[in-house]
Amino acid sequence: MKFDNIYVSYKKETGRLLYWMIQTSNGIIQALGPSKDGCSLEVNLTGQAPVADLVLMAKLIATHRVNVPSEMLASFHSVIELRTIYYSQFQELASISPSKELEENNSKHKHFIDILTQAFQILGGEAWLAERDEKAAEAGETKADAESSATANRFSVLNIDADNSESDTSHQGENNGEADDDASSFATPRQQRKRQHGKRKGKGKKAKARKSGRADDQHLGDVPLESYRIIEDDEVQHYYMAVFSLAMHWMEFRSLLQEFWRKVAYQGLNSAMVAALGNIAVAMVKQSEAVIFGDFPGYESLDMMILTLTGVGPEKAAKECRVTNNLNNVPGFFERGGLPVDIREAFLINAYDDLVDFITDFQKTRSGKPTKRMLAQLKGWDPCFDLQKATTEERLKWRRSYTINWLYDLVNVVAAGALYGLAEDEKGLVLEDVDWGTNGPFRLDRRLFGLFDFAVEVTTLAMQKPGTTFSHKISPHLVFHLQCIVDAWTVSRGWAFSGLRGHVLGNPAPYGVLRHHLDMFLGQGRWSTKGFGFSRGVAALKSLWASFRHTGEAYEDVTTCIELYEELSRQFDEALGVSQVARMPEVTPSRFSATNYNGLWDYSPFLCGAGLAEALELSYRCAMRLWDELRELLPVVYLHGCMVAYKHLESPLPLFGQLNTMFHKSYFSADGGPIYDLSNGFPLHGSERKTHKYRFQERPSRRANTSVSTIEDQLDAFPLRNYTHKSELVAYKKAGWDPDRIPDSDVHYTSALGLTRLSQMSRLYNPATSGWMNAGADRLRTQWSKVGTKVGDIVDDTTMKSLRKRMDTMNGDIEEMTLVPDALSEPLSWITDPSKIANKDPKMTPEMMLNVVWNDLYSDICCDLKPYSSLNYLWITVNVLKFYDNLEEEAKANGSAEIKAMFEETMEDLSAGRDRRVFVSTFAMHGTNEELTKIVARTFKKNDPGVKHLRYFDEETVEATERGPALGFEASPCCVM
Repeated sequence: MKFDNIYVSYKKETGRLLYWMIQTSNGIIQALGPSKDGCSLEVNLTGQAPVADLVLMAKLIATHRVNVPSEMLASFHSVIELRTIYYSQFQELASISPSKELEENNSKHKHFIDILTQAFQILGGEAWLAERDEKAAEAGETKADAESSATANRFSVLNIDADNSESDTSHQGENNGEADDDASSFATPRQQRKRQHGKRKGKGKKAKARKSGRADDQHLGDVPLESYRIIEDDEVQHYYMAVFSLAMHWMEFRSLLQEFWRKVAYQGLNSAMVAALGNIAVAMVKQSEAVIFGDFPGYESLDMMILTLTGVGPEKAAKECRVTNNLNNVPGFFERGGLPVDIREAFLINAYDDLVDFITDFQKTRSGKPTKRMLAQLKGWDPCFDLQKATTEERLKWRRSYTINWLYDLVNVVAAGALYGLAEDEKGLVLEDVDWGTNGPFRLDRRLFGLFDFAVEVTTLAMQKPGTTFSHKISPHLVFHLQCIVDAWTVSRGWAFSGLRGHVLGNPAPYGVLRHHLDMFLGQGRWSTKGFGFSRGVAALKSLWASFRHTGEAYEDVTTCIELYEELSRQFDEALGVSQVARMPEVTPSRFSATNYNGLWDYSPFLCGAGLAEALELSYRCAMRLWDELRELLPVVYLHGCMVAYKHLESPLPLFGQLNTMFHKSYFSADGGPIYDLSNGFPLHGSERKTHKYRFQERPSRRANTSVSTIEDQLDAFPLRNYTHKSELVAYKKAGWDPDRIPDSDVHYTSALGLTRLSQMSRLYNPATSGWMNAGADRLRTQWSKVGTKVGDIVDDTTMKSLRKRMDTMNGDIEEMTLVPDALSEPLSWITDPSKIANKDPKMTPEMMLNVVWNDLYSDICCDLKPYSSLNYLWITVNVLKFYDNLEEEAKANGSAEIKAMFEETMEDLSAGRDRRVFVSTFAMHGTNEELTKIVARTFKKNDPGVKHLRYFDEETVEATERGPALGFEASPCCVM
């Protein structure tokens, strides 16, 4: 899933443009022969050209009246626009923080733009713009629509046939007129190759001297498109553009995430979803770093970026300046209106300084305790400090103290084993060499859920020897991650940073609201009386399973899964929602001990949400592992279906209807029949299991061994056979929270992510059928094959109806999040309105990307249709398995002697390790015993648990909270500083 990055877009557009200009110029030069007829240019074999050559190539092309494809003029115009954006914004930066270097670079930007404009005009750019605007006016389009249409499918010029190329509008600039008869000899090399037939000539000197220039053409053909670039006088300008582009992204992400955290604090939005969204934003910033800084090795650190953006080092960067944005079409960075913009906030300088100060102080003693000087600065921090009455300096000092205190607790939790461990193997460690991650000596000692990777990065830097230089190792994504964590807390206290309004203040959120979803999951706090917490569910499942009269491998495999659940429950009790430093105050008291020993969690909405997200992901994976082994689950599901089919139940019960909706493919085959025919008997392990090729194939069993491996290791060791669907949280966690790394096989084509990937496929016009088809349909071939569309085929009406239905659902289901349909409407417009397919070039901005992800996470955690991550699978399993107890009780209470006799165990049952209740249930599927089927139906009706209370998050129990002001804070009281 690709999104537009200004720097990357600029590189691509420049490469396309230069590719065409060099290829076309080379063709003309080779056609002219050795004399070159006064041409000063040489054949270009490198794909690179200095700025001055652009004008020379444009004049050569115009002089020989070569057709200029409209796509190339559109690329030319796009490159000028992108470069102008940079020029205007860097002019503003120069006015904020004047420096000779910035002024010199801006003059070079202006020089480059002037040359581009001159070459554009030579090729007929002004006439092309006038013609485009005229056509748009006749069609009633806006200027933006015209530009979108003109720039659509720009890559088509790179693989277009000669006949199609000749049909493009011709613009010859100064020599505008009819092409000469021999103009075809000056066509691009690709066009020449299209017209030639037969074998290629040799590569010797004679062949090289020939007019066709085949050898030169072959050499240039080896240059990849991404290697085509304009050589500028100062390549540092490219770095300027790269870092500016990255800064725009993190500002957009930060603004959107603050709005989501406001909804968590004031409107009860689920914190797990927003924290997961924050993790994805961090991964996207990290991805942009890799793409951008691959061109600038050694310049990846944030301090180098700050130096570039401000003209001075972080410690000297301007605190607050007034800027005016003259580009109304570039939102999210320097806002229009001349409002004050805090440059230290915009470029993450405050968060960077706080992180540097913490690491520097921690390194001095590496004891987990601040130095005396730092203690004096942090003394007296108050979580209830009135931010609305404070000055800007007081608020910044308050936030700095919070950040450093929180980082101390975070690192102390990760490094507790090394700093305070009593075991012999935990003594005498060389702290700067310890691997604090999943491959290190503390990998089995889970002390933090949700932010482990972030904590490891910070801990690694903090544990270096005193005085070790580390600023060059602080990446933008690390500081952005810290900023997101801090923002989640400050927003809950009524303080946010807005690019439009600066520092915005409102009333703080009610106490305790920050972790109520985490407490729901754990069954703690005011939710402890409901009895549905995770640990209680594990205990209930273990107790119930012990009552089943099974023996053998099948019983042991389920027991193994329950042992994994028990280990996970132990880790949750020890480290989820509770800080290790809170458990050992006599060793190292929490930095928040004056107000809350558990401040690491209770003062961090982001950590609570991220920890909950990881807990939901792990509990879901454990549930699917259990259900993959739990054969007793299938008979109840199938028996319920039989009761509906036999009309003993008027309609499916809510719980089983939900399971059928979510796990239909796990229970039934493609033709609608059950995966396993339980009417022939309950499946056993051993030889009988080998006969079933789909579900019950034999595989080696291993008891849970958490002493030598992590929960994740044990779950990864056994690929699932049947319950293979991944929740959104599982899919993103396995992909490192990077949407691009999620394989297509894990993306459903009607999800927002699937729709977006589909919209970004190449679309080609098929003149034979007068229709559009997806050239890249194989990317989702697994999904498409299920709806009747083959690779390369035109998308059929059935599929399109399904996609449009999904779009309608997205527009209607999530009423509160009105951003979603707006953000998706443009890239997915060709799905909702097929008439737009020919002239739209979908663009995906970072903000739109987060809204795409938001839609799927919301469905996964908060919606009712398929809430894979929020169902309490432990209690669902307990309720399903209780059916066997309830059936036996109903039969013995109201059944005939014949029915009662069915539940009496025989010696054969005991020797076979067979549970008589399960045996009777499978027999009931035949429907041959009317009395038994009625007893089964009554059992279902009497003991239907429903679904709502079997979810972790019963939103109706969340107390009504104050609605805080939106960022742009329309509510009052509030103030803007």
